[in-house]
Amino acid sequence: MKKITFTLAAFALAFTAFAQDVVIERLTDNTTALITTNGSDDAGVFCADFFTLEEDTTLGNFTFPGFYSSAVEIGDLLTGADLYIYQDLNGSPNANPTTANALVNLTSVQLGAGLELRLVDNIESGFIINVTAANGGSQITLPAGDYWVAFAPAVVGGSAGAGRWNWNGSFTTQTGIFPANESLLIDSDNLFGANATDWTGISSLIGVDFPSFAWTLTSEGTTTPCQSTPAITNPISDYVVCETGSSTVPSGVFDLTSKDAEILNTLVNVSLTYHLSLADAESGQSPIASPFETQSTTIWVRATDDTTSNPVCYSVGVFDLIVEPIPDFFPIPEITSADDEVLDGFTEFDLNSYIPEITLGNPDLTVTFHTTFDNAQNGVGNLGGLYTNLSNPQTIFARVSDNITACYGIFAIDLFVMPPPPNNLCENAFELSCGMSVSGYETSFATNTNAPDACGTALDTAPGVWHTLTIPTDGDYNVSVDTFGSVFDTKLGVFSGNCNDLICIGGNDDSGGTAQSKVLFTGAAAQTYYIYVTGFNTSSGVYDINIACEDVLDITENDFVDINIYPNPASDKVTISNPGLLELETISVYDLKGRLMIKNNIEGIESITIDTSILQSATYMIFIESKYRNIIKRLLIE
Repeated sequence: MKKITFTLAAFALAFTAFAQDVVIERLTDNTTALITTNGSDDAGVFCADFFTLEEDTTLGNFTFPGFYSSAVEIGDLLTGADLYIYQDLNGSPNANPTTANALVNLTSVQLGAGLELRLVDNIESGFIINVTAANGGSQITLPAGDYWVAFAPAVVGGSAGAGRWNWNGSFTTQTGIFPANESLLIDSDNLFGANATDWTGISSLIGVDFPSFAWTLTSEGTTTPCQSTPAITNPISDYVVCETGSSTVPSGVFDLTSKDAEILNTLVNVSLTYHLSLADAESGQSPIASPFETQSTTIWVRATDDTTSNPVCYSVGVFDLIVEPIPDFFPIPEITSADDEVLDGFTEFDLNSYIPEITLGNPDLTVTFHTTFDNAQNGVGNLGGLYTNLSNPQTIFARVSDNITACYGIFAIDLFVMPPPPNNLCENAFELSCGMSVSGYETSFATNTNAPDACGTALDTAPGVWHTLTIPTDGDYNVSVDTFGSVFDTKLGVFSGNCNDLICIGGNDDSGGTAQSKVLFTGAAAQTYYIYVTGFNTSSGVYDINIACEDVLDITENDFVDINIYPNPASDKVTISNPGLLELETISVYDLKGRLMIKNNIEGIESITIDTSILQSATYMIFIESKYRNIIKRLLIE
């Protein structure tokens, strides 16, 4: 055989397969383990074990079980491994690692080039050395006789440092001859101070019987190379799946047999097995069952020519298993909508309007909606953007697909059609009274059924609800209605008449530079007025409503009798006097539609003259705010 050099990320290798017979097997049944490590900072500490070959043997694999002292995995500290075989000289090796004259001298054996990690439950638990691969592709055959094997991983740092490795001990030789000599150790730099600078019996060092180490040796039975090996596809394409596994870390489920056709191409009489390491593929051990759940990893495939027996001819290929993640998205658990004009629990949902929220703005994601999980799984039966529910509530399923990887996730959405509030209709208006300030009312699920005509502003674009206000019977009142404190952009309309014949009194969108609304009007004694609260555009939500009333007849008799407005009627200017220096704050002039026309600060001012030349001839309401109460007065502009 020749030495194999890996030059491609995906490759196929041809091998002569040898019968692997166990020659020596010493079990791990001794709880004691000894350091055997070749650190870069010292001469190393090596252990050696005696063995006898009863016949000429072509060396196959050495397996050395053990563990690290300071970590589960050695990682980047491992730089290779050293294997020495010495002839026996009076019960000891005839040389040592410092003399470089071993019978078999395999140093700096690298991973993938004769050295493999021994894994138990995915934990590094020792090393495997394939002698032929470690020897550049040439087999090594030893004649029958007595020998010593010494092994140590090569690590960065001191032998007793972070990379220290311990070789498990053994009391039992399962296969082969029990060792005639006890195990030995050499510490050339005397790192442990035991003066074991030449081969020294371990039993005498530790004070207990230590007959041997645990290890296994197999043989290779023939040196006749295969004349041909299965010419499998090279390179083999990577196998990509989406994250679908049950593991707590991203994993996928791979149907490995789906790669058979690609790998075999037109080959016949060839069997494929899949393995997690090159060593397993070479030996045909530990094939992986399909389907196989894993994270992204590298996998080896062994192609065995079923027409060969001695030797069994095979080739090995490699490819990657790649797990693509489910795309990131925001799963909306429910969508609520107001009922439509037919109050039956069914309405049309604009599902597409929720796509930007679901995709978090990622343009590479596509969202479709489905009535069943199976439809979502198969990507069929998209409901489209506008969908009328079939039951209330109803569960539908959203499929979020990555346009690049084609991976997707699915989540459930509950559709709820909410009944409208009781004051959805004018006939069911909630009653208010002068001086009330209430909060917590909501327009979200109102239907806007029979919304009133425009009254100073359009009132039919958003859901709306109704209130009534009945003026006291003792006289006319100047009334202020506002939605200050509401959480959305409101609109107001005030009407007289009745629900079947509404007469516009005034309306307002934004008042005083805010998104809330305010309407001022003079209410007639005992008259009932209808107040409609809605939103700008399609806005809706929770709102506050505040009612302030001032008896028109009492204005000249109240505590603010000294406040005068003149001339009234006025034309281009009007003066407000405050001779008593009452604690006034602001003065605002509104038209009867609730629009703010003029606003001035009058705090601490005895009188102020307002330019009214910008006002058209009409009746206006002057709203004077003080520290303790507010005053509403009429102003006539001629």
